[in-house]
Amino acid sequence: MKMTRRRVMRGAVGAGGLRLLPGGLGVGLFCGSATTVAAPWPRSAFDATTRDDVLRLLFRDKTPVPSNAIQLTVPEIAENGSVVPVTVATSLSGVQTITLLAPGNPRVLMGQYVLGARGHAPVSVRVRLGKSQDIVAIVGTADGKLHSAVKPVKVTLGGCGG
Repeated sequence: MKMTRRRVMRGAVGAGGLRLLPGGLGVGLFCGSATTVAAPWPRSAFDATTRDDVLRLLFRDKTPVPSNAIQLTVPEIAENGSVVPVTVATSLSGVQTITLLAPGNPRVLMGQYVLGARGHAPVSVRVRLGKSQDIVAIVGTADGKLHSAVKPVKVTLGGCGG
């Protein structure tokens, strides 16, 4: 019998080596059995459809303050809204979280990265944008403050404007 990736995955799942968590996150495959996740899954925040709802669910009563210490790198024009590169770098100290929002998408929260004691920016990711809009990066620091940066992205179809 030929060993294929599909057979290996099927055997790992059958043996309990792959633990499925809420949201479809797989942990534990080929690396022991993981029973905990470092940060809780903010399901309600990912389901939120407005920027204000996301901010309230993730940060309660805190309001992000615009900061020049955050470098948000996104293309001015994205020819393909399915794969828009986004990079967040910062010179702020004590960075604990980096949150990315796309207020023009049906689901506003694109991701929240919780950094450990040795973690640091930059964070790079490719996101899907439904239309031209602002990308918002929110950086949370150890002192409990929230800092933000905003950059517009124009999504075109085939680079023809739109």
